[in-house]
Amino acid sequence: MEMPQIRYFLALSEELNFTRAAKQCGVSQPSLTNGIIELERRFGGALFRRKSGVALTVLGRASLASPIIDCEQVAEPSPPRTWLTTPERVRDGPAPDPRQASP
Repeated sequence: MEMPQIRYFLALSEELNFTRAAKQCGVSQPSLTNGIIELERRFGGALFRRKSGVALTVLGRASLASPIIDCEQVAEPSPPRTWLTTPERVRDGPAPDPRQASP
């Protein structure tokens, strides 16, 4: 399960409106819809009823209450440590010339 899909699900559960949920997530409405469709495919059923408004289905309510979909898990992950952010790998001086092989 992808984190954006979980964010989309939580936003749509709160807003019960695809346009407002997409705006809350900072994505286009078609992107949010596609993410919800993929999540429904993975869950094996509809999470939302889409006739005359949007409402959670029984599966949607159960999924919202599930510990699998936890707001703590939706927090943006911290960026991976790289040579730019790892102090022990930062060196003073010019960058080495990649054309010169090191012994």
